[in-house]
Amino acid sequence: MKDPMDSHDKKGDQAMAIDDSHIFLLEQLMKISPDIESHVREESMELALNMKANMRLSTDNSLVVLSFLMILSIYKLVSSFDEDEVLKLFEIVAHHKPSIELFRMIGFADKISDFVENLIKNEQYIEAVGFICAYDLAEKNRAADLFREHVNKAKLTCESSCKEPTSKSSKIRAAKQEITSLKTVLQCISENNKKCEELVKEIQDRILEVEKLKRMIIMASIKKNLQYLL
Repeated sequence: MKDPMDSHDKKGDQAMAIDDSHIFLLEQLMKISPDIESHVREESMELALNMKANMRLSTDNSLVVLSFLMILSIYKLVSSFDEDEVLKLFEIVAHHKPSIELFRMIGFADKISDFVENLIKNEQYIEAVGFICAYDLAEKNRAADLFREHVNKAKLTCESSCKEPTSKSSKIRAAKQEITSLKTVLQCISENNKKCEELVKEIQDRILEVEKLKRMIIMASIKKNLQYLL
């Protein structure tokens, strides 16, 4: 990771290239928690500064932000950076599972309530539930309501896209995105042992409904293309 500047963004500028393999290695370091010698810490600080300076070119890749935060934790560099800025970065990576324990390891456990409220304000409902359950917050009773907020948001986004005079491929993409979003809710409910039978049934029915809508759009597109050929 000392030379992560090996790709380019859409504008052609040099950008950071971090993938799952980097995250996996960093996770192993977090688990091992090795003693860090001073010269290694100096090298890691140089890398962290380089990553921070170029992070603006990689805002579409949350893995870059996650790897930066993991390096701060592993090499004990958090105190060298602005605390509020570091805390704000967690909003970008909250959907990654390692971020939940990383939040604690960096020393932000006492800020969890305010952080969760910010996630909710940003409409990051699934991420909020993940942190609420992991830290056993009093807000866990709100989990079902937050799940429903996420479901309604996904539904409105899909329906809005399908009503607009956009291409059929855009409508199919919107349907796929809603299905993925709904399946994320089901997974989160399962992982956090939440009993939301009524909501689960609603989500399953909605997935079937959107799948049907997607098939209709695809069939209409095929029919139109065949008419052109005839």
